[in-house]
Amino acid sequence: MIAGTRRQILSRPLPTVDEVIATLRKTSDPTLLAEGIDDITFLRRLEDIFEEEGLSVLPLGGRDAVLKIFDRRAELPDSVPLLFLVDQDAWIHTEIPEGYQHTNLLATDGYSIENDLYRDGQLEKLLTAREKSAFKAELTTFLRWYSLAVARHINDRSVALAVHPNALLENPIRLQAETTLKEGEVEPTQLALSISQSYERLVRGKSLMGLLLRHLSAPKRPARHNSRSLLEHAATAQGPMFTRIVEWLRGHLPPPNGTAVTGD
Repeated sequence: MIAGTRRQILSRPLPTVDEVIATLRKTSDPTLLAEGIDDITFLRRLEDIFEEEGLSVLPLGGRDAVLKIFDRRAELPDSVPLLFLVDQDAWIHTEIPEGYQHTNLLATDGYSIENDLYRDGQLEKLLTAREKSAFKAELTTFLRWYSLAVARHINDRSVALAVHPNALLENPIRLQAETTLKEGEVEPTQLALSISQSYERLVRGKSLMGLLLRHLSAPKRPARHNSRSLLEHAATAQGPMFTRIVEWLRGHLPPPNGTAVTGD
């Protein structure tokens, strides 16, 4: 196992791409390059499941870093069994670029790992009936903004989707300004319908968790939750999305003391 992998998950600064490449040149361990610190519980569980196979999980702090190493994988010897796990992010509203459709690279089923775990953990079941009613009302308001933001982002990648719900729900002036159609715009009716019908999969995971935590971490709530505890709960459920990733890894990792499966 790559020395210090567990420590690296918790430490900062994160390694640079060049540093990771240099480290990978020195190991023959099967290694999963993943995005992030926020996914620590999930990543640790993967290491635990594949401990006998010697899997090291190396979080790099974001999708760009993972993809940069994927792009440079030809610099590494074939003996290094490398796998890559990334969030789809906005690709989920368009498509995964052809260059990243590769057997050794897996994108999340939903927008992000948070989305996959959100569904696996059935986290909305933690809401009381009153909380769920309030959550759904805020979700409807947020989805109106989000659908427009996605439509704008598809045409202009500089349009941000990474906006915390509090920044909109607690600022009605901003919310109104950003949900007012601009000249030449039309309502993205079909996109909005698609997102509303599959919001658990399609809405940015951190935003969705933010909406949920407005209720599950409310000050007067008897049992309050945070994002990390919810994701840990969801990871222990080992539902279909978690299993999808585990089975992909199982299909690509060599058996203990076996021969690595490699890809071009």
